[in-house]
Amino acid sequence: MGRTFDSFASAIEDIYPDCPPINDFRDLLNCLSKLRTANRTVIVIDDFQELTALDPDAPLALKDFLTGTFHSLNIMMIVCTASIRDAYDISEDRQNCLHGRFTSEIRVNPMPYVDAREFHPNMSESDRIRMYCISGGMPLYHILFSESTAK
Repeated sequence: MGRTFDSFASAIEDIYPDCPPINDFRDLLNCLSKLRTANRTVIVIDDFQELTALDPDAPLALKDFLTGTFHSLNIMMIVCTASIRDAYDISEDRQNCLHGRFTSEIRVNPMPYVDAREFHPNMSESDRIRMYCISGGMPLYHILFSESTAK
């Protein structure tokens, strides 16, 4: 598991070069708890459900961090999950150790066709429909396709 967390260590190495080895999520959070930055630092944990698959202790470690040193740090933490069930478990299930630990929740839905079509103003309507069938409602995909078709 240590190799998985090497990418976390390299990401914070510039702002905290003395961070001890990171072998699991709790080690990472302990390292973050020692960060002292002048500017607010935003930490994004993407695919939290995958992290919990790698480290089953991750939810409890995050709870301990959020109820411990987190409030004294100049950081904002964004925890993302693509799993609707995991998001529900975190926000709604009172048995979940992370229940009630987050100040806000943003549910992001794919954009509807009417918005996606605006990414491709020079396409015919049938090509816009094809593009939406391929890309769905993911804005980044439409940006990438619009950049590649503009060349």
